[in-house]
Amino acid sequence: MIRLDREIEAKYEILAKMGEGGFGSVYKVRHKVFQEIRVIKTAKMPQSETAERARFISEAKRGYHFRHEGIARVLDFEVTSEGTAYIAMEFIDGMNLRELLAISRQPQEPERVIDIALQTLAALAYLHERGVVHRDISPDNLMLARADQRIKLIDLGIAKSIEGSLSLTLDGRFIGKVTYASPEQFGGGADPRSDLYSLGIVMYELLTAQRPVTSTDPRAVMAAHVMGELRSFHDADPEGRVPANLRAVVARALRREPAERFQSAAEFAAALQSLKERAPLPETEVVEITAEDLEAMTARHAAQMARVTEAQRRELEENDWCDAAAADTVDAWRLFLEKHADSPQAMAARMRLAAAEQAAAEETAWAEAAKSGTSAGWSVYLQRFTKSHRRAEAERRRAEAEQEEARQRR
Repeated sequence: MIRLDREIEAKYEILAKMGEGGFGSVYKVRHKVFQEIRVIKTAKMPQSETAERARFISEAKRGYHFRHEGIARVLDFEVTSEGTAYIAMEFIDGMNLRELLAISRQPQEPERVIDIALQTLAALAYLHERGVVHRDISPDNLMLARADQRIKLIDLGIAKSIEGSLSLTLDGRFIGKVTYASPEQFGGGADPRSDLYSLGIVMYELLTAQRPVTSTDPRAVMAAHVMGELRSFHDADPEGRVPANLRAVVARALRREPAERFQSAAEFAAALQSLKERAPLPETEVVEITAEDLEAMTARHAAQMARVTEAQRRELEENDWCDAAAADTVDAWRLFLEKHADSPQAMAARMRLAAAEQAAAEETAWAEAAKSGTSAGWSVYLQRFTKSHRRAEAERRRAEAEQEEARQRR
């Protein structure tokens, strides 16, 4: 039989232990008066920690006043005389997105992922407008209600007020889930854009059924976030199931620098909504266009391009980057730099271009050495490309050529 603090048991019947959460132990309970099924999260809080008790009461009270269809309601909270802090929340009959992924074992349809993200962003916008960063957006904390398939955001256990302390560590330990945390969280800070990054990770996982960091070593996962070394969609979705424009939106949410991401939940939602509303192209017709019509069309196009928003330009840029990275050729990177010379990614593109030029030059030199079949030809190759991964093969071929040349001289 499960036993809890006497003051809690006086109000609630304990039905089952559901597990451990960011706040502590989690139980399914029934209120003895109202007969409602609720979820209780508990944690020990010694009497000596007066500041922590005051902070808990303040945060719980704030959560109690939240009223949003996308956020599980806080129904009760207290710190008992025995030092047990607890929060009673609305029970969501359904499954979280972690369970959904485990059951389906395959990527979710892009349209469904967009809907999930839009619902989550509505809840985040509500929190952010009230000065709260959730800090633990993950598949475990996004519930899919059985009745209406709506998303509910749960677990405000480590949420912090924007105006208050944003420290994310306790005694040197990271608080949260490293897989979904933003780079700045590992340095002890967070703002609303951190939640948007975490949602980007969730979307990536839903769209590909894979994580953008595959290591199970927490230190390696942290390093990947901090260095911006996440797996590309090209690696996780080689068949191209995820449309390029949706890839670009998620990629922007996952920028390492907060200033380069969406700056608000509303901006993120607008980018996703535009994908939903984008109508299919009509069938192509062949028509006659006069010089006057062409001039008028050109003028209208110029006016339209002048009104293109920064977000749209970044989306086009991200699409072009994905195309260049997929081809990874000299021409592809030159085209990217021609179109986006002032891009924040221009330096990386130039490095990719230099690598592609080096690879192309090496391939040409290898073909020339192989065509000549002489030791001199292979020596030229080896002198030019001292760090080639085919150096051992080139040395073997040069040795064979030298032996053949010596035989012919005899």
